[in-house]
Amino acid sequence: MPLNPPNQKTLVPFYVSQRTVFKFAVDTDSILIGADGVTRYIVVITNPSGGQQAQYEGVRCDSFQWRLYGTYESTGWKENPLGSWKNIQSDIPNRYQASLAQGAFCNFNSQEKNIKNILSSLNPNGFIGGQKPTNSNGIQ
Repeated sequence: MPLNPPNQKTLVPFYVSQRTVFKFAVDTDSILIGADGVTRYIVVITNPSGGQQAQYEGVRCDSFQWRLYGTYESTGWKENPLGSWKNIQSDIPNRYQASLAQGAFCNFNSQEKNIKNILSSLNPNGFIGGQKPTNSNGIQ
């Protein structure tokens, strides 16, 4: 679990879907590229009223799955004891795990190992998380 709450100065918003009413941002200071094949991160979800929820999650590119490790509450991080790996859904409005996996954390089914590439991919001007990834030949 992270030691600190999300860093408001390093939150980077990212596009998820035309159909969602929520806003999403990832704390770039929290991104950890694990040797176990899991990319861990803090995501902050903002509802239409402005309320926020922060979650610590992980993505596995090889199996296209995600896991919720815990949530941030006023007293600190609270571990999710029931957290298990779930398939990433690409066809739902709040598909933010798919957006992060497809747009920054994964190269098809392998983990992106370079944090500079991830940070560059999260740039709002070039983020492609709302689309299916393609290879250099444009094949999906």
